[in-house]
Amino acid sequence: ESFAPAPRRHASGGESDASTGSSGPQPSAPTPAATQAKAAADACAKAGAIDVDKVSWRSKVEFFVNGRRVCADDVQPHYTLLFYLRDKLGLTGTKLGCGEGGCGACTVSVAHFDSEKGEVVHRAVNACLAPLCSVDGCSVTTVEGIGTTKMPHPVQQRIAGMHGSQCGFCTP
Repeated sequence: ESFAPAPRRHASGGESDASTGSSGPQPSAPTPAATQAKAAADACAKAGAIDVDKVSWRSKVEFFVNGRRVCADDVQPHYTLLFYLRDKLGLTGTKLGCGEGGCGACTVSVAHFDSEKGEVVHRAVNACLAPLCSVDGCSVTTVEGIGTTKMPHPVQQRIAGMHGSQCGFCTP
């Protein structure tokens, strides 16, 4: 013998189905999860229909570092921005401290054009975590790009004047 709950009465006096809490069949709005799942399924279907022979593949990553154009060929998936700055471009002012994005020794400024806002957006990026391909089309500014020993940036003057360092060694 199965148990079926009795219909509940709403304050309005109507009955509702005890299992769903609704008063009869009503169309329900899709949940956010269902909407996301449908969007993901649609994207997968579109991706599956792409003819890869007709796609113009790029094999270069192009960006600017301290105002200089960089065109990186043969970029490996494991290359980080920090690795490329230090080992390929010789810009050693950006340091590897903790390797986890916590100490800030590897922080660089990355700028990109936001077409929706119609403006350039600057953000601080942990170069030790950023894949090199993430700066494609961007402008990267390192500590070497904000001043020189003859004409230091005001921030650099302040750090030097207060006997500070930028190595990140003491802030793991």
